[in-house]
Amino acid sequence: MDFKTIKKYFLNSNNKAGIDSALVKGETLSLLYDGEPNVFIISTKPDMGSDGSNKLLAMFISGEGDITIRGHVDSLQNIRISGSKVHDEIWSFNQNIIMPLVIAKNSIPYSELEKRDSIEKKINISFTTFIEEHSNKYSGLLMFYQRILNKAYTEEEAKKLLTLFENKHKDSYYFKTCLELLDNGKQVKLGKQAPNFSSRDLDNKIITLNDYRGKYVLLEFWSSWCGPCIYEMPILVKAYEKYKNEGFEIIGVSLDTNRDHWKKIIKEKNLAWTQISDLKGQQNEIAMLYCVSSIPQSFLLNPEGIIIEINLRDSQLTKKLEEIFKK
Repeated sequence: MDFKTIKKYFLNSNNKAGIDSALVKGETLSLLYDGEPNVFIISTKPDMGSDGSNKLLAMFISGEGDITIRGHVDSLQNIRISGSKVHDEIWSFNQNIIMPLVIAKNSIPYSELEKRDSIEKKINISFTTFIEEHSNKYSGLLMFYQRILNKAYTEEEAKKLLTLFENKHKDSYYFKTCLELLDNGKQVKLGKQAPNFSSRDLDNKIITLNDYRGKYVLLEFWSSWCGPCIYEMPILVKAYEKYKNEGFEIIGVSLDTNRDHWKKIIKEKNLAWTQISDLKGQQNEIAMLYCVSSIPQSFLLNPEGIIIEINLRDSQLTKKLEEIFKK
């Protein structure tokens, strides 16, 4: 691996940033992890998401032994990873089964919906088949976890598949997290009471959702490293300025791990509303509570704390607020 001028790197997983760090010795970097198979990124900062300056060397899945990564930082597509059967199984499935189907689907015009839907069904069936055939392996559990995050299954379908992993993986982080996500998913729906939470803002003050009763509240899940999130900030700034004295509030829930960069973007973009984060990145506890698998994502609550809209984007939010405050 050619490390150029950067000499220190961090090992970050799906559920924890900065597991280990190491200095480059010659052309070799050695990082230590001892635990169940997990998804990792090696980067220049203890941050899974990246603020744009991270140089991501590789994304890989650990196995039960040592992993070797060979390649060049300027040619990530040619990096070779060996030593993890879990990684090999998932990589082979994605490359040989899923990618050809995705390419076939993308080649069909949007006007031919039936053909596109037919391929999408094949993709979904392929994922489920892989999960069922690998239910005694971590590769199946990791794939199931990702599909749960993507909301690919109904509650009934997900519960049925989850039972396949009970005997061997019930103590796994991923099994427990899937259970938690399924339970949370029952609560975070239109017409349901928004789950209460508490977290700290930039001044280390504890912010509790229930304290905002009596106002319309937009829960905005975002991150300083998320391009689409930053793109939409001017719309939120205008909405907040227009309705903040009419009973409208925004609570920004950041999936950052880098406090300094989070604070910098808030100042640069003039985000004057409440901002909170536990600095756990993609494993932000409030994001997990609300089953947020991608950002930006938002939930609009009425003064009683009921979820009345989910993921209003661009002009949709503007129109909804005009409708609310013209009454």
